[in-house]
Amino acid sequence: MAADRPPEPPVYELQVLASAIISVPLAGLIFGGYFHITGRMESIGALYGLDGLAAIWGVHFVHTLLACGGFLVLITLVRPERVASVTGLEGSHWTVLASILIGIGYGLVLWVVVVTVGIPIWMDTVLGLERPIPYVHRPTLFGLVVFGGSFAACFTGILEYVAVDEREFHRRHGSEREGGNVS
Repeated sequence: MAADRPPEPPVYELQVLASAIISVPLAGLIFGGYFHITGRMESIGALYGLDGLAAIWGVHFVHTLLACGGFLVLITLVRPERVASVTGLEGSHWTVLASILIGIGYGLVLWVVVVTVGIPIWMDTVLGLERPIPYVHRPTLFGLVVFGGSFAACFTGILEYVAVDEREFHRRHGSEREGGNVS
C-alpha cells in the first residue's frame, strides 16, 4: 500500500542542495585563491582585525556563503531557463549561459554595493580609517565578477547536466506516485 510507504524524497530540492554544497566552496576557492595569489587576502582580515591565514580564510568562506546565498535567492526569482527562453534560446547550454551572465551581473552588483560603498563605511565606522566613496578597487571587481560567473556556471551546470530528472529517478527506483507506477 502506498499509505504505508515513507514520503518520496524531494529529488529536485536534494539536487539543488548538492549543487550548492559543491559550488559554494569551489567559488570560494577560486575567489580566495585569486586574492591569496595577488597578496590581498590579508586585507580581508584587516577589516576585522584578524591575523593568521586560517582565520582570514574562515571569514572569507563566511562571506562566500552569504554571497552565494544571495545569488541563490536571485536565481530563484530570475529563473535562468526563463531568461534563455524569452530570448528564443532553448536548452541546457543556454540556461547555463544565462545563469553565468546573471552571475557576472551579480558579482558586479556585489562590487558596487559592498566594495565601493560598504567597505568605506565599515572602515570609517569600525576601524576609524577613511576611504573615498566610491572606493574603486579594480582587483576586487575582477575577483567578484569571476566569483559570480564561476559559482553560477558550477551551480547551474550541475543542475542542468548532472542532476537526475525526478521522473527518471522514480522510474529507476520503482517509486509509486499518485496511486500508480511512474513510467
